[in-house]
Amino acid sequence: MQNAFENKGKLLYLSKRINYNEANLSVHVAEPNILGRFIAHNLAKIKEVTSIWVVNMLQPDFFPVPKDTRHMKRYIITLKIFPSRLNEVYDKISKPDYPEWVKPIYIAYTFHLFNDCIQFSVLSGNDNTEFRKYINTAIDSIPGVLKSSVFEIEKTHPFITYEDWQDYASQNPFVVDWDERNMIDQLYEKRT
Repeated sequence: MQNAFENKGKLLYLSKRINYNEANLSVHVAEPNILGRFIAHNLAKIKEVTSIWVVNMLQPDFFPVPKDTRHMKRYIITLKIFPSRLNEVYDKISKPDYPEWVKPIYIAYTFHLFNDCIQFSVLSGNDNTEFRKYINTAIDSIPGVLKSSVFEIEKTHPFITYEDWQDYASQNPFVVDWDERNMIDQLYEKRT
């Protein structure tokens, strides 16, 4: 499957949330058309795939992670944010003062559901109850956060090595070249 990206994208990892019958495939692409072709020509052809939902990660920041995470649980947290506070909340979470037992993995704007604006993932060395208590006190109390939703990840299968992930994290944030002239030209080409 990696070859389908034509050196313009990379499979990162596959994960599954506890109590959900779905899989999450995380990829990084240099241009959105590559992702569209990958979905239509590769993912959609897999017999077990019954639906596809794309969550874009805008302005993602990736963080270095510990090499040995066997004793840690991974979580995805989505936040409903009051729109005028988006930037402040993103900045607060991306420059965290997390306890030693919480390690950030990534943060991104997603806008994937009505008012679900930010998604971030962390590793936690403490139990589920302690982690949710931390989210309820430290994250939900940030001005502008309307609601948080916490999802525990049951399994994760990385497609890149630990060293590659660290390299990705050191390049944060990912910046995709945006040539506005080219984008405008493409719109005009479609009209004619």
